[in-house]
Amino acid sequence: MSSGGEKLTLQLVSEFFSEEKLTTACIVVLSLIVNVAHASGVSSINAYIINSIHGRHEADTYKFFKYFVAISFAFLVAYMLYKYLQNQTLTKLKQWIRERLLRNILLTNNEDMTDTNYPKLNTPIKRISMIAHMVVNDIFSGLLPHFSFIFIIWLYLLYLSPQIGFIYGLSNIVVIALIYYNWDHLLRHNRNFEMAEFENDGDLLEILNNVDRIIYRGQTIPEANMFRDQITQVNDAALRFHTYVDNYGGGMSAVISGAVVFMIFRAIKLFYANELTAVSFITIMTMLILYRDKIVNLVQMIPDFVEFAGRILVMHYRDWE
Repeated sequence: MSSGGEKLTLQLVSEFFSEEKLTTACIVVLSLIVNVAHASGVSSINAYIINSIHGRHEADTYKFFKYFVAISFAFLVAYMLYKYLQNQTLTKLKQWIRERLLRNILLTNNEDMTDTNYPKLNTPIKRISMIAHMVVNDIFSGLLPHFSFIFIIWLYLLYLSPQIGFIYGLSNIVVIALIYYNWDHLLRHNRNFEMAEFENDGDLLEILNNVDRIIYRGQTIPEANMFRDQITQVNDAALRFHTYVDNYGGGMSAVISGAVVFMIFRAIKLFYANELTAVSFITIMTMLILYRDKIVNLVQMIPDFVEFAGRILVMHYRDWE
């Protein structure tokens, strides 16, 4: 958190959500409801339907199908309300930050006028509001639903099978530890890439502003060759970052898939040891497959946040500071 601009954005977002406590609480609760319906509700009802069909119990099949329809409808209503509150909050956030920044500028200069070129502040004000909007949107659209889903599955697995619930919890601790360990490495590679690209943009702008002088002094070929070398450095930095990201994503996906396979294996063992019913086994297997897809999705989002943080630190906050 070394960037003053980063601290400013976090402070503004924090102030906004302090004013929107009720709406934020509703969004969190609705996220939990949506994931309860999606994870435990749909998975368990599907298991009951499959089990009743396997046993050719027609009455039970239709009964659980009605439950499935009811849960699906509840899921749809909660999801639509969640998206409505999310859109309302995000729309308000962007304009609120712009208004608050302008107010702070006016109040600050009302007490102590400076020689700042105020029209140039328009760009960083727009960037701060845009970045805050995009970060919160990713949290509402990705992180919050995914974490809610993972938490709900953990509680349900503990209920169905404490042993598998424990393995599931331990697996997630390992995943979080790997994310934490690799975060600084990802950020460092991304900062190097973003800094190289940022400086290269500045060099390009300088060349374009001095095209007449370069041609007049006969420096066309040397300048072109120098810029080509700089482009090579940018490409190398980008390649290092994306190679690290690919290796990181592949390693995380392997760990997650291995954990899911092991938990399904344990569920099979427990089923044949008569410690799990057929319905519980089908529910666990369905939930673990959903979990694998969700957590892999979440892991793939992390490099996006890293790239976002790199752009904030290198490009956006330089302008503001």
